[in-house]
Amino acid sequence: MNNFKPKITIIIATYNSEKTLEQTLASVAGQIYSNIELIVIDGGSTDLTVDIIRKYENIISYWETEPDEGVYDAFNKGVKHATGEYVQFLGSDDCLCEATTIEYVVANLSDEIDVLSATVWLVDEKTNLQYLLNNSHAVDKKSFDGRMIPHPGMFVKRELLLKHPFDISYQIAADYLFFLECYFENARFAFIDKPVVFFSSCGISSTNEVKLNEENEKIWRKFHLDLKITEDNMTKHLLKNFLKGIGLFEVARYLINRYLREKWVPHICEWTGCRWCRNRRD
Repeated sequence: MNNFKPKITIIIATYNSEKTLEQTLASVAGQIYSNIELIVIDGGSTDLTVDIIRKYENIISYWETEPDEGVYDAFNKGVKHATGEYVQFLGSDDCLCEATTIEYVVANLSDEIDVLSATVWLVDEKTNLQYLLNNSHAVDKKSFDGRMIPHPGMFVKRELLLKHPFDISYQIAADYLFFLECYFENARFAFIDKPVVFFSSCGISSTNEVKLNEENEKIWRKFHLDLKITEDNMTKHLLKNFLKGIGLFEVARYLINRYLREKWVPHICEWTGCRWCRNRRD
């Protein structure tokens, strides 16, 4: 039996998230594991986001609302107020998978683990289909191909985040830089293949591929990784822009994900009020 019961700090960065934040907060409130510290850093929202935060104040250890320099600046602010042994970062449009998620994560933790990496479901906001983002490519460092592991699926010792704060000069890929800093400095990683988060496709890393590629290439040079944007990926990018230009991108994406990609499946979960379950097309 695992008697290691660390405090888990969950940090949520928000900005004008009134349409999605309550689902995120409710998934944290619904956890059966009790030793959770929740921190919410809002970037000065002008919609109803702050009202939703106040609604959940009874489960929030610390929150603030003021302008910031982006999501990584918000995460760094949250880390400064964190007291948990491990920290997880959630987007304000993400959702923990089950009420037992954090309990399961803790059962797989020990003080010998610096970073626990889990898989996540990527949920397409337009089609309500989901795809499993795995971490298997990083399990063996000898065969590591350079790809990022799912950031919402990372549970990181707080001292690592204090040692390597997110570089806010990166708008999209600072989490990737942090991961590589830990990975190549021999932080002790453990991997589980159970999904822990429903990760929204509306995140900035999913919607700004050009900027993401620019930042990734900068990071690859920093770590002397022999990687590049493949011709196949560039062709996909050009085709995507063409379909957007003629107004057929959403239709094409739904048809491809639903009927041509076997790994995309309809979203389903246990949470009452889930926006994806409510809008799912069968």
